[in-house]
Amino acid sequence: MIFTGGFATHDHVLLMRPDGGEIIDLMKDVDRNVGNSLNSDVRGSAPPIKLQWVNDWVYFIMMDGGSAKLVRAGVNGGVETVIGGERSIEDFVVMKDGTIYFISMDPLRPTELYRWFNGSEDRVTNFNDWVSSVELSRPEPFRFRASDGREVEGWLMRPAGFKQGIKYPAVLEIHGGPKTPTAIHSCSNSNY
Repeated sequence: MIFTGGFATHDHVLLMRPDGGEIIDLMKDVDRNVGNSLNSDVRGSAPPIKLQWVNDWVYFIMMDGGSAKLVRAGVNGGVETVIGGERSIEDFVVMKDGTIYFISMDPLRPTELYRWFNGSEDRVTNFNDWVSSVELSRPEPFRFRASDGREVEGWLMRPAGFKQGIKYPAVLEIHGGPKTPTAIHSCSNSNY
């Protein structure tokens, strides 16, 4: 069950036993949102929220700043990261032997299929090896205080081929929150 308390609240994963009883918020102490609401220019809309129950764990994707990671929650509480990093997990499947297949992208590589087992991962597909032939801008995260004192996350993307001391035009894109951070996964080689 997914709880939605309105647009500006976090969606959480809830457990309700078939016999009724209490409803347990598996994300009770987590100030994050279930699902992947990152904006991206290499896919259409956000992937649907997916839950997979394996043994005593419920697996799902959870937002964390500019990343979407795969986590699992125990039926007795507690959320732990299974696959994290500065990337966007798009979809996943957990096999009975613990192997996880997942689709992921990061700022410098569009989506690929990966396999994770016992803490080790490898890429299964090579659909986007072409990106190594272009120069891309690596997003540089930074934080600042808003007028209300809250900390806000942002990213600076310098032009490909950036040289210190040269003035470049800039684009300021204000977009996001509280639940839709903009993670620019750009794969174009722009000349400035």
